[in-house]
Amino acid sequence: MSAHADESTPAVALVRRSFELFNRGDIDACVDLLTPDFVANVAGAPGPAVGRDPWKQNAVLFRAAFPDLRAAIEDIFGVGDRVAVRLTFRGTHRGAFFGMPATGRAVVFSSVEIYRVAGDHLAEEWVSPDVTALMGQLGTSGG
Repeated sequence: MSAHADESTPAVALVRRSFELFNRGDIDACVDLLTPDFVANVAGAPGPAVGRDPWKQNAVLFRAAFPDLRAAIEDIFGVGDRVAVRLTFRGTHRGAFFGMPATGRAVVFSSVEIYRVAGDHLAEEWVSPDVTALMGQLGTSGG
């Protein structure tokens, strides 16, 4: 039996919903979509972050630095309990970001992400944002 990618599964709908809520700035509603033991695997991080609080802290940090940050889904598909999504983020640097004061610069960067869904919640993510592009637009050499 082979699995085929689909754009209309409940798992895909859940990931779409999470980005709709993020784009509205409703971080608490996003957190409600996570399992209590949610695991965030972010490229370049020293290890996974476990639980809702680390995810929320990161989202709040990004919202404070880029209050108008929006994610556009470029591609999305799912197989079983996994959903892959390619995103383009756009926003304006209006607040401190990792010690860098606001520059007022518009930024555009991409991310490729995979989610594992458990029932009607997101259980795990693997996130690979283009940090080099983001930091370069802010005037640094990247991370």
